[in-house]
Amino acid sequence: MKDYATAVEILSEVMELSYQVGLDSVAAYAFDMLCLTYEATSDFQALDELLASDYSQIDTASMILNLTKA
Repeated sequence: MKDYATAVEILSEVMELSYQVGLDSVAAYAFDMLCLTYEATSDFQALDELLASDYSQIDTASMILNLTKA
């Protein structure tokens, strides 16, 4: 549907809440989807901020995380 603003809002909320309650796999998936969303919209400032956050440490073996860093 290409409603990226809504997607970012929902994914951010899912990532934060799931991280807070210890659902790391859900938080990591939301993190990955946020990375892809920021790349799709060329929002590299938001992507850099996300990569610098504690959320980037949830799943350091994530293929999407490592491709994004590359």
